[in-house]
Amino acid sequence: MQDPAALARPPLLRRVPALRVILFALIAAMVWVGFDTLRNSGGDFRDMWLSYKVDRYVKTHPGLSESDKANLRAGRVVKGWDREKCRLAWGEPDAVLNIKQIKNEIWTYGGNTAPATLIFTNGILTHWDP
Repeated sequence: MQDPAALARPPLLRRVPALRVILFALIAAMVWVGFDTLRNSGGDFRDMWLSYKVDRYVKTHPGLSESDKANLRAGRVVKGWDREKCRLAWGEPDAVLNIKQIKNEIWTYGGNTAPATLIFTNGILTHWDP
């Protein structure tokens, strides 16, 4: 026969509130590190995601020229492209600067290390510096 006092005891996590907090913090840290690793893994995950988005875009836009398809898949931008195509080719910019007086938008990539810039006028790519 079991001890009645043992049956009345709450589970370990209810008895030790600090253990619940520690367990929650540990799980949250593991999830955060996992997401941070995916976000900062750079090449592989980012390339797979962009490749998936490009393939989906190509399938839903049958009127794209073969050169546009090839440039998108190779990660190259082309003068005259809109923001959507440039975003597909290069991904999200690190920073965006809007100059409303002259209707320009400047996207920068790469932070301080070998930065690249895309310049749009009225939403169309007019210049870039890789």
